[in-house]
Amino acid sequence: MATHLTLQDFIGFWDIDRDIDDRLTGLQSTFSGTATIHKDGNYAENGDLTLPTGAVLKASRTYLWFDMPGGIQINFPDGRPFHQIRLTHPTDRHLCDPDTYDVRYDLGKFPDWTAFWHVTGPKKDYEMVSRYRKRPGHPLAIGA
Repeated sequence: MATHLTLQDFIGFWDIDRDIDDRLTGLQSTFSGTATIHKDGNYAENGDLTLPTGAVLKASRTYLWFDMPGGIQINFPDGRPFHQIRLTHPTDRHLCDPDTYDVRYDLGKFPDWTAFWHVTGPKKDYEMVSRYRKRPGHPLAIGA
């Protein structure tokens, strides 16, 4: 387990492949794209979401990342806390009543890393696996 990582280690360009398994419908979607993590902690993700019908939609999201003792704090763009990447115990839970978002990170092969999400609620039951790979040829540190 990588227990020494800081925000500095995540700064740069990442390729993302994501599988989304909707347990309520039995349908799967995929996402393929990139993430950029700037030295000021701004995270921006962009790519293509392929729906079970074959339709492809543009998808994006942003977060704010901050160093914290023992890991990384991840907030929504408006500053509200979302969850943490705790390096010694890489699991966390975000409650968004009535839904629950559980995450587990695998950082054992960093700079390749994976986020495993399980989301449940009255109208949600899905698993999402996001695999991140450092984009070759890009610097480890980029400007804000």
